Amino acid sequence: MNNILKIIFRDFKRIVKNPIALTVIIGVCCIPSLYAWFNIGASWDPYGSTKGIKVAVANNDVGSEISGIGVNFGNDIVDTLKENNDIGWIFVDEQNAIEGVKNGSYYAGIVIPKNFSENFASILTNDIKQPTIKYYVNEKKNAIAPKITDKGVSVVQQKVNETFLDETSKSIEGALKVIKEQAKESKINIADRMMSTLTEVSNSLNKFKDLGTSFDESLNSIKALIKTTKTVLPSGVSLTQTAEEIANDTNVLLHSTTQVFDGINNTIETFLDSAKALSDDMFNIWDDVSSINKQNVDIIKSQIGFLRRRSNDLININEDIKSILSDTNNVLPIKLNSVDKFIERINTINKGLKEIISLTNNIDEIIKNGGKLNDTLENGLKEQVNQVKSDILDVKDIYQKNVQPSIDTSAENFYKMIIDFNLLSKNTGYAIQQLNPILDGIYSSLEYAQKSISATTNVINITQKDLQDMKKKINDIKTDENLDKLSEILENDPDVVGKFISAPVQIETVGLYKIKNYGSAMTPFYSILSLWVGALLLVSLLKVKVNEDDYVNNIKPYQAYVGRYMLFLTISIVQSIIVCLGDLYILGIQCENPVLFMLVGITASLVFSNIIYTIVVSFGDVGKAICIFLLVIQVAGAGGTFPIEVTPTFFQKINPYLPFTYGINAMRETVGGIFEDAYKNNMLKLLSFLPASLLLGFILRYPLIKVTEFFEEKLEETHLM
Repeated sequence: MNNILKIIFRDFKRIVKNPIALTVIIGVCCIPSLYAWFNIGASWDPYGSTKGIKVAVANNDVGSEISGIGVNFGNDIVDTLKENNDIGWIFVDEQNAIEGVKNGSYYAGIVIPKNFSENFASILTNDIKQPTIKYYVNEKKNAIAPKITDKGVSVVQQKVNETFLDETSKSIEGALKVIKEQAKESKINIADRMMSTLTEVSNSLNKFKDLGTSFDESLNSIKALIKTTKTVLPSGVSLTQTAEEIANDTNVLLHSTTQVFDGINNTIETFLDSAKALSDDMFNIWDDVSSINKQNVDIIKSQIGFLRRRSNDLININEDIKSILSDTNNVLPIKLNSVDKFIERINTINKGLKEIISLTNNIDEIIKNGGKLNDTLENGLKEQVNQVKSDILDVKDIYQKNVQPSIDTSAENFYKMIIDFNLLSKNTGYAIQQLNPILDGIYSSLEYAQKSISATTNVINITQKDLQDMKKKINDIKTDENLDKLSEILENDPDVVGKFISAPVQIETVGLYKIKNYGSAMTPFYSILSLWVGALLLVSLLKVKVNEDDYVNNIKPYQAYVGRYMLFLTISIVQSIIVCLGDLYILGIQCENPVLFMLVGITASLVFSNIIYTIVVSFGDVGKAICIFLLVIQVAGAGGTFPIEVTPTFFQKINPYLPFTYGINAMRETVGGIFEDAYKNNMLKLLSFLPASLLLGFILRYPLIKVTEFFEEKLEETHLM
C-alpha cells in the first residue's frame, strides 16, 4: 500500500513540476470534449435545415377535366411546393432539371409529364392509366441527401393523391345531388321500388299456387285413367282374344299413356318455370336491397336468409325434376342419353346453389363478428346468383329442344312397336302382360310429381312469409332519419365529403420522452465515444510501465498496476466532467436530470479507462491495437446512431456485450426522461465490465508479462516502433 501511494504522489509531482507536461495533460483533458462538442454541434438540427438542399421541379402538365371540372394537378403541385420551405425547391424546365441533377447542381429533380392530369382523369373511363412523376436523384453527391429528397417526393405524392380524391369526391357528390333531385321530382325512391317489386313477387307466387292446385287435379285424373286402363287389360283367362281386339285395346292404352307423358312434360316445364321465377326473384330482391344501404345489418341479414332459403328450395325442386326424369328413363325400353345429360346439368345448377349457400353463411359469420361486408364477397355472391339464373334458362331450353322430343319419340316408337307386334304376333297375352309394369312405373312417376307440387306449395308459403317480413323492414328504413341527415350533408356541404374522402384519417402524434433537437438526441453517442477516445489518447501519451528509483523500489506488479492507474483514472474523470458540463452549459443540450447525466459520464470514464489501461498493461503495444479495434466495433455495434435492429446480424449479436451499449442507453435516460429502472439497470450493466477487467489486471496478466516484454524488445530492435 505504501508503494502505491508513493507511485501516485510521484506521478502527480512530476506533472505539476514540469510546465510542458502540465500543459500537455490539460490539453489531453480538453481534447475529448472538443471531439464531442464539434460532432454534437454539427448535427444539432440537420433536418431543420433541409431548405438548403436544392431539388429541381419541372412542370409539363397541360391539364384535363374530371366530370366537367377543369383540373391541372401539375400546377397544384407547383403551388404547393412554392409554399413549402422544408426543401430548396427550384422551378426550371425539364432539360435544366435533368442536367442539373447530373452535374451536381441539384440533389434531385422532379419532372411532371404533360399527360399527368389526363392520366388522373382516366379513372372515370374504361382505359385507366397510372399517373407517374419522374424522379431523378444524384446518389453519389451525398449519402443522406437522397433520403431527405425521397421524403420530399413522398410528401408531393401524398398531396397529389389527396387533391385528386378531393376533386373526384366533389364530382361524385354533385352526381348524388342530381340523383336526389330527380328522385324528389318523380316522387319515387329506392324503398318504394323495392316495395313494388316485392308485391309483384307475392302476386306471382299466388299464381304459382293456383297453377300447382290445378296441375295436381290433372294428375289425379291421369292416375284414374291409368287405373282404368289396367282394369281393361285382359286377365290370364281372356288371353284368347283375337289379334284385332288386342290391337284395339292397345290403341286405347297408347292414347292414355301419351296423355301421361304429356302430363310429365308439363310437370317438368312447370317446375322449370317455378325455378326460373324464384331465381329472378332472388336476383331482383338482392339487387334492390343491396342498393339501399350496405351498412343496414337487418336488411342484409334478411336478404342473406332469403337467398339461402330460396337456394334450398331450388335444390329441392331440381331433385324432384331429377327423380321424375330418372323414373321416366327407367320406364322406357332404352335409356336416353339426353335425359342423363340433362340430369348432369341439373347437378351443376345444384352445385352453384350450394356455393350460394356457402357464401351466405360466410357473410352471416362476418356480420355476426361485427365485421364489414367485402365488395369482393358481395360481387361474388351476385355473380353466382346471375350464373344460377342463366343456367336455369339454359336447362329449360335444353329440355324443350332435346329432352322432351327424345322422350316423345322414344315413347311413340315404343307404342308403335307394341301395335305392330300385337298385329303380327299370335302370342298377344305375353305382350299385354308386359304393359302392367310400364303403367305401374308411370303411376309411380305421377305420384312423385304430386309430391313435388306439394313441396313447391310449401316453399311458396314460406317465401310469402319472408316477403312480408322484408316489406316491414323496408318500411322501417323509409322512416329512418339517419338517411335524411346523410342526404342533407351531401346536399348542403360538398366540401365535407371531399375532405373526408381525401383524408379520412388524421394522425395525432403524441410524443413520449420528447427530445427537442437532433443534437440532444445524438449527445449520448458522441459523449460516450469521446470518453473512450480520451482514455485511448492517455495510453498513447502516458507510459503504463512504472520505473523504480531511490524513492520507489521493490515494486510488485499489483502495486504498479494500481499506482499508475490512479493517474489515468483522475485524468479520465476530469475529461468526463469537462465533456458533460460543456454538453449541458455550452451547447445547452436537453437534459431532464443533469446530476445523473454527470454520473453516467464519470462512471463511463471509470470503466473505459480501466478496460483500456488493463489491456495495454497486459498486452503492451498490441493492447493499443486491441483497444482501437474495440472502438471500431462499438461505434458500429452499440446502436448509437442507427437502431441496432437495422444493422447486420453480427452487430446485433455482439450489442449486449459492449460497454458502449449501456453507457449510451443510461445517458439517453437522463436526456429524454427516465423510465422506471432503466437507468439503474444500464448503470449496473456498465459497471459489470469492471470485475473482468480487474481480474485481468490483478491475476490473469501475470503469465503474459514475459510474452509482452519479448514483443516490446523485438519492436524496439526495429528502431521504428
